[in-house]
Amino acid sequence: MLLEAIVNALRAMRSNKMRTLLTCLGNIIAVAALVLVVALVQGLNAEVRRALLARGADTFFVERYGQPRSEEEWERVYRRPPVTPGDAEAIRRGSTLAAHVLTQWNFRAPLRTPGQSVEAVDVQARSNEYPHFLDETIDVGRHFTETEDRRASPVVILGSDVADALFPGEAALGRTVRIADRHFDVIGVMKARGAILGQSQDKYAIIPFGTARQEWGRPWNVTVAVKPVSPEAMDACADEARAALRAHRRMRPSHEDTFDLLAAAQYVRMYEESTRAITGAFIGLVGLALVVGGIVIWNVMLMVVTQRTREIGIRKAVGARRGQILAQFLVESAMLSLLGGLIGFALGAGGTAVGRWLTPVPFRIEAWSVLVGLAMVIVVGVAAGLFPAVRAARMDPIAALRYER
Repeated sequence: MLLEAIVNALRAMRSNKMRTLLTCLGNIIAVAALVLVVALVQGLNAEVRRALLARGADTFFVERYGQPRSEEEWERVYRRPPVTPGDAEAIRRGSTLAAHVLTQWNFRAPLRTPGQSVEAVDVQARSNEYPHFLDETIDVGRHFTETEDRRASPVVILGSDVADALFPGEAALGRTVRIADRHFDVIGVMKARGAILGQSQDKYAIIPFGTARQEWGRPWNVTVAVKPVSPEAMDACADEARAALRAHRRMRPSHEDTFDLLAAAQYVRMYEESTRAITGAFIGLVGLALVVGGIVIWNVMLMVVTQRTREIGIRKAVGARRGQILAQFLVESAMLSLLGGLIGFALGAGGTAVGRWLTPVPFRIEAWSVLVGLAMVIVVGVAAGLFPAVRAARMDPIAALRYER
């Protein structure tokens, strides 16, 4: 009976191609949009997860503000003192489980040579332990040493984009550049990392923290990262760092922390929570669009039942049961809805391919979004066709045979 219903549904859909296409239009748009948006969000999630965890899955950071989730929390943490180089020194002295402690101060400045210039370069002033925290490698040259950091040597390591722009077609190693009118010797060039969402990851320069502090004075707010001796020692190391910071800041036992210790995984979790809410809201909108598409299918199926009244009467007269009539129209309604979902998925998949080709956005199709979309359209199709199918199944065969259009 089911096979016969499917064959009849396909025959009816083929004989009214334009009506079938217009009936499916709502579902096509809804499923295509669902696939595209989920592919975009999941692709961004994967890229952000990779970028954040590359900073060190076994690393935690000393944060001034932490993760305020309300206006009240923001007002409370806003009065906290900034993170300073002294905090990093306190952790170095007070933690036996901290293998490496990084102090970093970022600012933007132009880099120039006699013939070229690059504006708004991300200058990263780092302490000498920074190679232990890198997710990239040096291409040519070397990193600066502890001695160069301590003596405030004017040395710089360039990102590949900056090196190419300042020294087009030439070797940057051993040359001199000006950073905000201070001269620095190029001792290395980092390997290219590419771009994320069209934004270059190679437009930066690395200088010793001690050099930046001597040239530009006391930094207003720094980043402090801590890498434990092993991933298993993460919690214990964080406890030691917390105790060292509280002692350095002369905090009483009754005082709450004026800082937060956050791991890279927590940044990932915070980002994914925000995008999960966006995805959920969009799925709700898609569901609303499918309901509208279901109303269209409902109206079309009512019209189909009316048009095929005599056919229903003939089928009942030759012995068709109510269940067969009901199945015929339910299957036709579900297949109309499913057809729209399949076309929508094809358009969504094509859209993600075009998006990957034309933009730097890392679209990634998730299997669950396809299954959810198809399940939703089938449910909508069956629900939309239920009333017209019941109406057809309950027709009196005598009255149906007498029906005149």
